Amino acid sequence: MATTATPEYGWWAGNSRFALQSGKWLSAHIAQYALITFWAGGITLFELARYNPDVSMGEQGLILIPHLATLGWGIGSGGQVVDTYPYFVIGVIHLVASAVFGAGALYHALKGPEDLSQSDFEFAKNFHFEWDDAAKLGNILGHHLLTLGYAALLFVIWLRFHGVYDSTIGEVRVVTNPGATILSVLFEYGWFTPDHNPYFVNNLEDLASGHAYIAVVLLAGGFWHINQAPFPWAQRLLASLFSPEGLLSASLAGLSMLGFAAAYFSAVNTLAYPVEFFGPPLELKFSVAPYFVDTIDLPNGAHTARAWLCNVHFFLAFFVLQGHLWHALRALGFDFKRIPQALGSLSGEA
Repeated sequence: MATTATPEYGWWAGNSRFALQSGKWLSAHIAQYALITFWAGGITLFELARYNPDVSMGEQGLILIPHLATLGWGIGSGGQVVDTYPYFVIGVIHLVASAVFGAGALYHALKGPEDLSQSDFEFAKNFHFEWDDAAKLGNILGHHLLTLGYAALLFVIWLRFHGVYDSTIGEVRVVTNPGATILSVLFEYGWFTPDHNPYFVNNLEDLASGHAYIAVVLLAGGFWHINQAPFPWAQRLLASLFSPEGLLSASLAGLSMLGFAAAYFSAVNTLAYPVEFFGPPLELKFSVAPYFVDTIDLPNGAHTARAWLCNVHFFLAFFVLQGHLWHALRALGFDFKRIPQALGSLSGEA
């Protein structure tokens, strides 16, 4: 397989030192999980400490508690919070999980082998990779897809046996047959069928069927990539991805795309983001850049949870997209250090 040029990294590109050390690479990933779960646990407890039951949840600047409420935790008729104890438990569980992940990150950073092929555990050796070994990279991709597929499936199971808040009736309810409308999801959403814009999905049955479909696709893709190396034509077509810069650029592209989708979905959808918990849908405006604003007046320049959620996703997605373009060009061999040299030579000729 053809390989792309490997760019040189400055001292500030800290993660570059892990590019050829699969064990340290794993440590960095686990540390990221630790930071994410620590943030989730800490912010949940912070929001719980300042939660005011006399003020609409969407007007209190909350982010995580509204999501927990949407999942049916501690919610009664009409979206009223009847029990905040589940929020406390979930926050603590995330903090404990962050400690466990942190310990795992420290182990792999300080005690574990730098190269997973030298691990004492045979299973761990499966996750050692080389950038020119497409089969190994495909195997790791497959396990990532399985994780995402299991998460989507877990949400479907949650809908079936616990239920989530249904804003159309103001109650927490289960979806007794999560795949009942899967044909509608497959053949109507995304095909310009009237009343079937995926961003405006308005019933839990379609939401459940969509997640069931995505779960099947992700799980099938995961098993495929674990057992089947990328075809030669795919390796040639995507040769730039088989490098640290290429993989990073592809990951950032995916994050950016999902961030833009999440921004618009959270701005306009009232089923997955009920008005009771996030505030009313937003209005799109344009200035130096597009942005979303509240459609209700709040005191002291406050914003709804929906406004925070949407705009943060939009601007993070925008800057992540710039990171994708930067690393994609470097993966293709473009040297940004030559730009000043080229400009200098042009000015010299002038």
